[in-house]
Amino acid sequence: MSHSKRFISNSIVLTGSLAFQRTLTAIFAIVVARLLKVDNFGTYSVIMTLFLIGDFFSDLNLQQFAIREFPRIHNNPGALLTRLVVLKLGCRRGSIFS
Repeated sequence: MSHSKRFISNSIVLTGSLAFQRTLTAIFAIVVARLLKVDNFGTYSVIMTLFLIGDFFSDLNLQQFAIREFPRIHNNPGALLTRLVVLKLGCRRGSIFS
């Protein structure tokens, strides 16, 4: 497969997955808002905001690191993936409990 075809197909998949994620997020927010009503949805919003802030700081740019490093590793990308997942889960655990 040529680079241009691969680039186009990867771009389509990435755009489609982002659109799907945003759609599911919107549907989930609407369902939660209808179930919790006004008072409880405010509490839910505050809790979710705190988790999102913790997630932002716990990422430590690991996603950009993975995007940069995976093409360079040809012999054992599974080992890098395992280390990144363990590191990210450890950082998230630390951000939630701190």
